[in-house]
Amino acid sequence: MLKAGRVLLPNIQHRVLVGVSAFVGILLLTGWVAINEPARMEVFTQQYHGRSIENGAQLFLNTCATCHGVDGKGTEGRAPALNNPMLFSKENPAATAQKQINDLKTQQATLQGQIDTYQQNVQNYAAANEKLKTVTPGSEDETKLKTQITSLQSQIQNFDLAKTQSQIDEVVRNINQATGNLTKLQAQGWDPNRPLRLDEVKWSGTLDTYIQSTIISGRPVSALYWPQPMPAWAQISVAHCVPMKWLT
Repeated sequence: MLKAGRVLLPNIQHRVLVGVSAFVGILLLTGWVAINEPARMEVFTQQYHGRSIENGAQLFLNTCATCHGVDGKGTEGRAPALNNPMLFSKENPAATAQKQINDLKTQQATLQGQIDTYQQNVQNYAAANEKLKTVTPGSEDETKLKTQITSLQSQIQNFDLAKTQSQIDEVVRNINQATGNLTKLQAQGWDPNRPLRLDEVKWSGTLDTYIQSTIISGRPVSALYWPQPMPAWAQISVAHCVPMKWLT
C-alpha cells in the first residue's frame, strides 16, 4: 500500500505540472494572437482593398473607358469626366478662391479710390489757392474759397498716402497668391463657375447612392446634354459580357 502511494504521488505532480504548463502556454498563445491580430487584419484589409481596386480597374476598362476615357477624364462630346474632384467633394475650393480674389479686388478698388480722391483734393487745393488770388478781398467768393481751402487742407493732412499705398501693395500680393492657387485648382479639374456635380444634377442623396443609382439604372436624362444617355448596368453587362458577380 505504501509503495503504491509512493508511485501515485509523482504521477499527480507530473499531471499538475503538465496542466499548469499547458494553461500558461495557452495564455501566452492567446496573448500573442491578441497582440498581432490587429496588424494581421490590417494587412488582410489592405490586400482585400488592393484586389477590389484591381477588379474595379479591370471592370472600368472593360465597360466604362469607351465613353469616359481610360484615365476617367471623359471624352469630349461623348461623356463627362469621372476622375474629377468636383464629383467627390462637398465644397468647391476653386469657387472659394475666386470669391477671395473678387473680395481682394474690391478692397484694392476701394483703396485706389481713396488715393484718387486724395490726388483730386491736392489738385483742387492748388486750384482754389490760385483762384483766391483773383477774387476781391472781403467778398463772399473769398469767404467760400477760404472755407473750401480749409476743408481740402484738412482732408489732405489727415490722409496717409504712404500707408494706403502699402495696403494696396499687400492686397496685390494677396491677389497674385490667390490667383496662383486658383490656377493650380483649375489644373486639378476644379471649375469656380460651376456647382459641384451632385448639386448640378440636383441629387439630394449621398455620393454612394448616386453612383449605385447611376450604375444600376443608368441616367436616361443625360440624353438632354450628351449625345448618348448613360445606359443601365444590365445593358452594359450584356453588351460587354461582363459577369454580374463583379457588382458585389
